[in-house]
Amino acid sequence: MILLADASVDEQVAKATKQAVKSTLNLVEDKMGQAFLWSTVAVVGLILLGALAVYFVKRDKLAQYGKTALLLAVGFAVGIGVTGLALTLIKYDIRGSLIPTISYPLAATVAAALAGGFALYIVNILAKDKFKLALWIVVALVLVPLIVALVYIGIYFASDVRGDGYYDGTSSANVSPSALVGSAVGLVVLAAVVALFCGRKGDKREHTRSIAYAGVSVALAFALSYVRLFRMPQGGSITLASMLPIMLYSIKYGPRKGLLVGMVYGVLQALQDPYIIHPAQFLLDYPLAFAMLGLAGWVGHFKFFNKYPLVGLLVGSISAFFMRYIAHVLSGIFAFSAYAGDAGFDNATLYSFLYNTYVLVDGAMCAALASLMFVNKGVRNILITKPQEDVKAAKEEETGEQAHSESESQEAQPVDEAPVSISEGATSDER
Repeated sequence: MILLADASVDEQVAKATKQAVKSTLNLVEDKMGQAFLWSTVAVVGLILLGALAVYFVKRDKLAQYGKTALLLAVGFAVGIGVTGLALTLIKYDIRGSLIPTISYPLAATVAAALAGGFALYIVNILAKDKFKLALWIVVALVLVPLIVALVYIGIYFASDVRGDGYYDGTSSANVSPSALVGSAVGLVVLAAVVALFCGRKGDKREHTRSIAYAGVSVALAFALSYVRLFRMPQGGSITLASMLPIMLYSIKYGPRKGLLVGMVYGVLQALQDPYIIHPAQFLLDYPLAFAMLGLAGWVGHFKFFNKYPLVGLLVGSISAFFMRYIAHVLSGIFAFSAYAGDAGFDNATLYSFLYNTYVLVDGAMCAALASLMFVNKGVRNILITKPQEDVKAAKEEETGEQAHSESESQEAQPVDEAPVSISEGATSDER
């Protein structure tokens, strides 16, 4: 009797301790979100003030200052991202909602993508002829853990979700695997068509810069996703323009690279805010939804939008945000109809369309901020300069260096002052 009573007391203490830890973590997360927001505002403000000071004092140093400021911003973003992700994983682990067989393969997918990007960057510098081989190796290393994660998500759905009486198996809530798979396939086909017909053919010279910009875009987007202005009760949040870096990257480098970068960012989001019950639902809510941000680059295929870049920016961003919205809506209709009943809605379709409007609000903020950025001519030139123009500049710089070295070598050679008669038959090439 005494032993049983002691065991009961120990269980109660353990539960109370666990609940206290959960409450503490939630409080820390809320406070940290506020700290991320105001520290981001402070860093951006300091960078802008520094830019103004350099502009008025030493304008010729503005480009150098821009590179330094970018490194500062990326370092700050990485710090926020790592801190936020660590806190999130600890929180879910304590809650018991972290499933190792799913979260570990997803983490491995992200790690493979980031490490692979760095490896491709090095290969493109040291051995350009091996770039394609290295690219296929990286793709394989990324796909293997992602496929493993999808398999385990499927096992989790079959064992824990199918017919559980909440998500599935009731008169008002059912998961429709066929509709989810069909929706995911439809979005994949759409992305493939846009990439095929509106993608830009890359140049080997642009690989290094595009890979570096891809890493910067993912880091900035992930950090900004922790600066939440409003959090939705069943997943999703309105952030401080977290989608903007991916969208601008796609506009600069085209939808092919934009889709890939968005997909990697989507897997990161699955680690940050996981609501996963089915493999196709996971694809719709994470990799495919955020890959849709890469569709913003389709406007670069048309001369009209190149002539009017601000119009192209708005049209591309609106189409990208809308397609991300559609991906979440389809997931809500076919996977999370249970949430509609919890909210008092009889129609899951209507509920999903209304609930996911937070994506449109987030997108409108991004489009407005991007439009303000385009007011500045210098920023506009950086953002809309196509990789081909970067390549042209690199070629001109390389040609200039070659000409300079040739002129130096000619100056170093002794000059033969003896006149040579044309009648002697010697041409300038022969001499």
